[in-house]
Amino acid sequence: MAAEAPLTEPIRPASQEPSLGPGQPALSPPHSASKALLAALFVGGLVLGYVLYDRLPSIGSETGSGVAQLATARAERGDLRWTLRLGGTISAESFAAIVAPRLRFGRRSNRNSGRGSQMTLINMAEPGSRVEAGSIVAEFDRQSQQERIDDQQAQVTQAESQILFRQANLAIELENTRQQARVAKAAHQKAALDSRTAEVRSAIEAEILALAVKETEATSKQLDEEARLLEIAQQAALRQVEIERDQQRVDLDRAEMNAKKMAVRTPISGTVVMMTLFRSGTFMQVAPGDEVYSGAYFMQIVDPARMLLEASLNQADAQNIRPGQKAEIRLDAYADKVWKGRVVSVAAMTGSGGGSRRFRTGTGEHVRNITVKLAIDESDSLIIPDLSASADVLLEAETDALLVPREALTREGDDWFVLVRSEGGQEPERRSVEVGSRNETHAAVNSGLQEGEEVILGAVRMAGL
Repeated sequence: MAAEAPLTEPIRPASQEPSLGPGQPALSPPHSASKALLAALFVGGLVLGYVLYDRLPSIGSETGSGVAQLATARAERGDLRWTLRLGGTISAESFAAIVAPRLRFGRRSNRNSGRGSQMTLINMAEPGSRVEAGSIVAEFDRQSQQERIDDQQAQVTQAESQILFRQANLAIELENTRQQARVAKAAHQKAALDSRTAEVRSAIEAEILALAVKETEATSKQLDEEARLLEIAQQAALRQVEIERDQQRVDLDRAEMNAKKMAVRTPISGTVVMMTLFRSGTFMQVAPGDEVYSGAYFMQIVDPARMLLEASLNQADAQNIRPGQKAEIRLDAYADKVWKGRVVSVAAMTGSGGGSRRFRTGTGEHVRNITVKLAIDESDSLIIPDLSASADVLLEAETDALLVPREALTREGDDWFVLVRSEGGQEPERRSVEVGSRNETHAAVNSGLQEGEEVILGAVRMAGL
């Protein structure tokens, strides 16, 4: 009995290849078959994509021109608010600017020496505290002013003594001149008496007596005139000294006035707000012990019941803002709080909107802004000057209006229309509507649309509709 053939081929070493008989085709390597399969799949994908792309118009026609694939929104009733956001800073409508005393110097005071140009603040009201009109809110060291007063008092006393001394000297000099005039007058009278004896004298002696009369008369008149002119000159010299004394008295009054200014009082009642000054290369608030220049604006007394928001408005939005419009005001420091306000004024002229010169950009020169002031109707201790804030000005408002997104509206000339989605995949209905108030996202439809109807968004972008 013949032995059965083995079910499996005997295992060969990896290095041995099966021998090919004559006429047998060569076997393809495994990786060549994989490449052929990938190429076939790629070509098949291209053909399928082309077929689907070619059938898209027919698919769209079967489903209502693709309307089912467009975004829609329902017309619903609600409240419409159109607001405009403004940004600015808080300021006080009623306030008093407290400045360091402006000192008045005398004629001989050296203003460039620095004496009196800086004053030391020794006492001041607490920031945020309430002060009454007439109370002292700041006090400066008055020692330098007291020294100036003592100096001026000494100069006034010296000027008065100089006047007395000059009066005595002038009186002596005037009396001497007058005495000489009297002597000359007496000599003239004696010569006149002697001239009466000319009849009993020789011609020569008579002529000598006549010349003596004329000479003494001229001398007397000259001395009288000198006495008169000397008196006028002495009055002028004395007046000069008196003017010097009066000027010293004026300087004394100025020094005493400067000393009184060292205690600064507030003219109104309100809250103390410290101003920021640029000192030592940084911005800081003044504190007791600091030196403050004369005339420096370092404090403000504000009436918290009358606060304003000074905001900046782009000129493109100026036509939408008018006095009386209501607003909601928020402080950047207290974002969760809202205060009621209203527009009180809109500036008549524009200003540059590019920011400060230090941070201005090249395009900022072409942006023009208008200053708008808004009154804050509510009083709050949190509202203080120089805080950054924003306001949402209410431009238009409607309640219980039929609202649709603005993206659903299309305008042709003066007419508005929407595309209303039809049931059953039919062509959308083009419907004219009357549009009322609008904001950035929605519009109120007064007529032409019913609540609950679906409108197509972006209808203006649909070709052929």
